[in-house]
Amino acid sequence: MGEFIVTTSIVETQSAGSLKVHVFENDGSGAATDDVLLGTIVTVHPWSTLGGSEHNTVGLAKAIVRKSRWRVVTFQLMSRFAAYGILTSHSYEVQQITDVSLWASTTFGPKVVLLGSSAGAPFAGS
Repeated sequence: MGEFIVTTSIVETQSAGSLKVHVFENDGSGAATDDVLLGTIVTVHPWSTLGGSEHNTVGLAKAIVRKSRWRVVTFQLMSRFAAYGILTSHSYEVQQITDVSLWASTTFGPKVVLLGSSAGAPFAGS
């Protein structure tokens, strides 16, 4: 496989308004002409209250796209405020993941896999 290209789109969410998503795809260099994408991976980073951000998943996205036939979507998960050290609502974050996943499915096809990194894994599994 070869290098990658990154495109940016805006996804409207029910809970956080507009989210900027980045789509990583193989640029086709070094790939056989009959290579077909297997699907889309949507990454979910750790909570921002734990120091997480989209940048936690960008390196992973690049590595996956360079070495496989998957497209990868990254985005900045917007968090709610913490109250007394406890997040007040996980449904806010889960709704964003749902909305980005539905956008990916509508835009690229139904084969979507959620990949949670560190504390993003519980969100991806919700």
